Amino acid sequence: MSRNTAIAFEFGLAAIALGVGWLVGFSPLRSLPFESGLQTLAHIGWGLGCVLPMLGMLCLIELSRWRPLIQLRDDVREIIRSIFGDASWFELALLAAAAGVGEELLFRGLLQGGLAHWIGGPSGPVISLVVVSLLFGACHWVTPTYAALASVAGLFLGAMFLVFDHLGPPIVTHAVYDFLALLYLLRERTPSESTAD
Repeated sequence: MSRNTAIAFEFGLAAIALGVGWLVGFSPLRSLPFESGLQTLAHIGWGLGCVLPMLGMLCLIELSRWRPLIQLRDDVREIIRSIFGDASWFELALLAAAAGVGEELLFRGLLQGGLAHWIGGPSGPVISLVVVSLLFGACHWVTPTYAALASVAGLFLGAMFLVFDHLGPPIVTHAVYDFLALLYLLRERTPSESTAD
């Protein structure tokens, strides 16, 4: 997969979410209403603040000595470097923004919001959160460990969607986390990393 294909794929998810939402009469954009400047800034601020727990999870994974996580780090780093090793900051930012918008419109806006609406009642939001988070993990299957961690990330982003009742904060968190994680994974290797192989 090339960088351009990855970026197009992520933006394509947004188009799919909007198209399917139109077909079924449940637009994911209903969870992204136009608001005043202060409300928009508040959502951006919450989204930026919620990046910290996700970065904490990345740090724990990096520090872990558990064999599946060590293997996962090596596999993911190799995949990311093979596709995006020579990408510019702009390309990484574009990919991260595309993933934040596309995946959140699809998974949280359309699937989680639509499923909660369809199920209805007080259990609808909880059931949809769990189901869509597991689906999010399955769609990020690189290894079973990666899928499990992606499901946890999906639970976190889905819970944000429930708490804020708005797609803005999860989109910001998802995009900023992806950008920072890509920068981290693509950093130059230190001599100690090189000798650890």
